[in-house]
Amino acid sequence: MFKLESFQVALQQPWTSIYTNVVALVLLYGATVHIGNIAGLNRNSRHLSFVICKGLSCI
Repeated sequence: MFKLESFQVALQQPWTSIYTNVVALVLLYGATVHIGNIAGLNRNSRHLSFVICKGLSCI
Protein backbone atom coordinates (compact mmCIF):
# COMPACT_ATOMS: atom_id res chain seq x y z
CA MET A 1 0.00 0.00 0.00
CA PHE A 2 2.37 2.74 1.18
CA LYS A 3 6.10 2.18 0.97
CA LEU A 4 8.39 4.39 3.03
CA GLU A 5 11.21 3.92 0.54
CA SER A 6 9.22 5.46 -2.31
CA PHE A 7 8.37 8.42 -0.09
CA GLN A 8 12.03 8.99 0.77
CA VAL A 9 13.05 8.75 -2.89
CA ALA A 10 10.42 11.31 -3.86
CA LEU A 11 11.68 13.74 -1.22
CA GLN A 12 15.18 13.57 -2.71
CA GLN A 13 14.02 14.84 -6.10
CA PRO A 14 14.82 18.52 -6.84
CA TRP A 15 11.23 19.37 -7.84
CA THR A 16 9.95 18.28 -4.43
CA SER A 17 11.52 21.19 -2.58
CA ILE A 18 10.07 23.67 -5.07
CA TYR A 19 6.64 22.07 -4.83
CA THR A 20 6.64 21.98 -1.02
CA ASN A 21 7.75 25.61 -0.83
CA VAL A 22 4.94 26.70 -3.15
CA VAL A 23 2.39 24.71 -1.17
CA ALA A 24 3.70 26.17 2.09
CA LEU A 25 3.43 29.72 0.74
CA VAL A 26 -0.14 29.16 -0.46
CA LEU A 27 -1.15 27.69 2.89
CA LEU A 28 0.55 30.52 4.78
CA TYR A 29 -1.25 33.12 2.66
CA GLY A 30 -4.59 31.38 3.21
CA ALA A 31 -4.03 31.17 6.95
CA THR A 32 -3.05 34.85 7.10
CA VAL A 33 -6.18 35.91 5.23
CA HIS A 34 -8.35 33.65 7.38
CA ILE A 35 -6.91 35.02 10.64
CA GLY A 36 -7.26 38.56 9.30
CA ASN A 37 -10.92 37.93 8.55
CA ILE A 38 -11.51 36.51 12.02
CA ALA A 39 -9.74 39.48 13.61
CA GLY A 40 -11.84 41.87 11.56
CA LEU A 41 -8.99 43.41 9.59
CA ASN A 42 -11.24 44.19 6.68
CA ARG A 43 -13.70 46.99 5.93
CA ASN A 44 -16.81 45.08 6.97
CA SER A 45 -18.43 45.26 10.37
CA ARG A 46 -17.40 42.65 12.93
CA HIS A 47 -20.66 40.71 12.63
CA LEU A 48 -20.52 40.67 8.85
CA SER A 49 -16.88 39.58 8.81
CA PHE A 50 -17.75 36.67 11.13
CA VAL A 51 -20.56 35.57 8.83
CA ILE A 52 -18.34 35.88 5.74
CA CYS A 53 -15.54 33.94 7.42
CA LYS A 54 -17.89 31.16 8.51
CA GLY A 55 -19.34 31.02 5.02
CA LEU A 56 -15.91 30.81 3.40
CA SER A 57 -14.85 28.11 5.84
CA CYS A 58 -17.72 25.94 4.62
CA ILE A 59 -16.42 26.13 1.07
